[in-house]
Amino acid sequence: MNKTCETPNLQNVFEQLLRKRSYQEMEDKCEQLLHKDPEDYLGLTYKGMILQVRNKFSKSKKLLKQAIELEPERATAYHWMGTLKTKKRKFERALEFFESVFSIDSSFVRSKIYRAYIFRLKRDYEKALGVIEEAKRIDPGHPMIWNELGNIQMDQKNYPEAEESFRKALELGPECIDVYDNLANLLKIRGDFQGSFDLYAKALEINPKDPKTINGVGCVHVRKREYALAEENFQKVLEENSHYVSAYLNLGIIRRTRGKMDEALELYDLVEKENPYNATVWNFRGNIYLDKKMYARSRECFERAISVDPFYVNGYTSLSNLHKIQKDFDKSEELCNLGLETCGKASELLNALANLCYDRKEYDRAEALYKESAGLDRYYSS
Repeated sequence: MNKTCETPNLQNVFEQLLRKRSYQEMEDKCEQLLHKDPEDYLGLTYKGMILQVRNKFSKSKKLLKQAIELEPERATAYHWMGTLKTKKRKFERALEFFESVFSIDSSFVRSKIYRAYIFRLKRDYEKALGVIEEAKRIDPGHPMIWNELGNIQMDQKNYPEAEESFRKALELGPECIDVYDNLANLLKIRGDFQGSFDLYAKALEINPKDPKTINGVGCVHVRKREYALAEENFQKVLEENSHYVSAYLNLGIIRRTRGKMDEALELYDLVEKENPYNATVWNFRGNIYLDKKMYARSRECFERAISVDPFYVNGYTSLSNLHKIQKDFDKSEELCNLGLETCGKASELLNALANLCYDRKEYDRAEALYKESAGLDRYYSS
């Protein structure tokens, strides 16, 4: 009787903490639940989710599997198992878990949002937008629906519409830190650094120790070439959360900027140890070996990036550029075309192909590709 009445309230508590990214408070609640009952469903489920945040994927899987076996008729653990598979880039398996969610609860909005996220990662924006419309019909007031819509529009370089979506999300959920981050990142891209800082400040009022927000502040300082301030923020992140790989990646960028290549590579080793499914770290490694003119090592890294995530656009552009540097223009073009075939018409790939055509003195073709690439980047005119 108590369990039936208590569960919806607890579920709402976890949802609110999740929106604030209050993971420590979530973990404390999980520990309380599991202390009372080692087989508590929500305790196991959300502890499994928190372990994903900390890149403890095997431990996460164990707890989520236990929750599913205990109560296979409940949807939440299937959802977080789907997010785990997504983090490991096992997209089809993730989608199967989300289908399990919908077979139990067709109105489980978070799984709809994550399903859209997977299609966005695969750069299938038409399907992603279709899933967002499904989610809107279920709960048009859910802020994270509008947040993911903004992310899709950001990926499509449609920044004015993305800003509208993020601001709509903040109206509906002013406690959602993810939205502050995404809108701050958009303003950073636009060059509105103060606007970006202001949004991060609001996010820190909600969660003063949030690593993603502090990391975001550091990224704005990088864009402003304020490297000492940037490094201070990245170090602060790692003091609170040694598992936050983006801070290591960003520190590596600063090290590379200062010519400290070996130090950057050491940081990237830490990233790989924390999260072997991160394609960006292989791309960053490849660029350092490219700087060192260690072309064979560079190629191995770029190829590994694509292997880890076949939809990672920068892997194709980096590998294409490497072959262009080595004057293997045919292979360079082949990689651009493979990227376009796999990822769709990404402006980065079109621009890389245009650069290649320019180097080959195919000026008319280069001009057409530059125009096509520019047409995909719907920047603010202001």
